[in-house]
Amino acid sequence: MDRTKEFHKYLQGATVSITASPTKSRRLNPPSRQMQDFYNHSKEVNMRLEEAIKFVNELDGLVNTDNILNENDPKIQRLINTLGEEFKYIQTQIDALESTPSTNGQAKAVAVTLRRQLKNTMNIFKQSVNKTTERVKATAERRKQNGYVRSASAQYTTSYNVDDEIEIPINQMQQVEMEHLNERASLVRGVEQQTSAILQMFNDLSQIIADSNYNIVRIDENTMEALNNMKEGQSQMEKYAEKVKNNKWFILKIFAVLFVFALIFILIV
Repeated sequence: MDRTKEFHKYLQGATVSITASPTKSRRLNPPSRQMQDFYNHSKEVNMRLEEAIKFVNELDGLVNTDNILNENDPKIQRLINTLGEEFKYIQTQIDALESTPSTNGQAKAVAVTLRRQLKNTMNIFKQSVNKTTERVKATAERRKQNGYVRSASAQYTTSYNVDDEIEIPINQMQQVEMEHLNERASLVRGVEQQTSAILQMFNDLSQIIADSNYNIVRIDENTMEALNNMKEGQSQMEKYAEKVKNNKWFILKIFAVLFVFALIFILIV
């Protein structure tokens, strides 16, 4: 799900205190250079993520297209390598963005949004890589079986037709076949390496998101605890005010009694 527009709206809301009411902002809260850098940095990361999404969609289209002659394999491998490096770079930039100080807590929120979008993109990428791996393995297995059948057929023909034997460049054919198999094996190893790197990035993302969720839960719990303490304090203050009110009337009664006794004493004397 593409949440690019929602992300841009969030960034615009995060920087509204900088762009709105220039005169009043300069007088009360001058525009922060650091906040502007944060906005530019997050915008750049989001643009890189959008480019990665386009590459992933292109890769997904190539993987799901008929590739009988393996004409798309070089481009698929190139996209897989490019996206693997791009995801690492984006992850590093998101970590740097999250550690930006003095952004009133907005850095963590923006980083969580970017990480969720990155995780969704990497899910599609992972599916495409898995499809590519399965297709490459199936192709290599099919070629291996076909090569065995061809070799057996050639050997059978030369054994039983000695007089009319035709020289067949079996060694050359096998060499070409082996070169192709080695190329396919290299492609499979490259895909497996990228898959391992992506899995590691998934684990890191899951850990970071879990930590973020834990921090959010802690904040909610602390907020509820503070609210309960405020309610308890208000209740105690109301009880104390009631006691003070009752003591005030009691003190007034004592002063009234003393005043009466003093008046009677004066009159008697």
